[in-house]
Amino acid sequence: NNDSEAKVRFKMKKTRIKFTEGKFQNKVEMKLNPQPIWYINFDAGASSANIDLSKFKIMEANFDMGAASMDLKLGSPLEETKVSIDAGASSITIRIPEGAASEIRVDAALSSKSFDGFEKINSELYRTANFNDSVNKFIITIDSGVSSIDVTRY
Repeated sequence: NNDSEAKVRFKMKKTRIKFTEGKFQNKVEMKLNPQPIWYINFDAGASSANIDLSKFKIMEANFDMGAASMDLKLGSPLEETKVSIDAGASSITIRIPEGAASEIRVDAALSSKSFDGFEKINSELYRTANFNDSVNKFIITIDSGVSSIDVTRY
């Protein structure tokens, strides 16, 4: 704790491995308080992550992944909610609210990209039509190798 700020670091040193009907499982479920403004750093190697942040106030979220599968659901943006994803060969799905102003900066030349409701500004920049006029917005940066990247609306 430092004044009004608290840092929590969660690191798995020893993991419990569970085998269920021949399948390997190494699962973590974490619940967060929806009241504070969150700054999240997620560092994972080869993994599968289903992350629902739709009920939380996210100021910044950074995801560093190797060969991974990620399904990320975001809620309403704050004034400028920054989301950064650095991934290897991955499958990335980001779900954002319908009508949320958003910008995507992407460096993923060898990846398939589908950005629902975004206008292509250039080969590395995509924006929603309401981006310049909105106070609250997402700034999403994606740097990946050979990946499948989908941004959808809900």
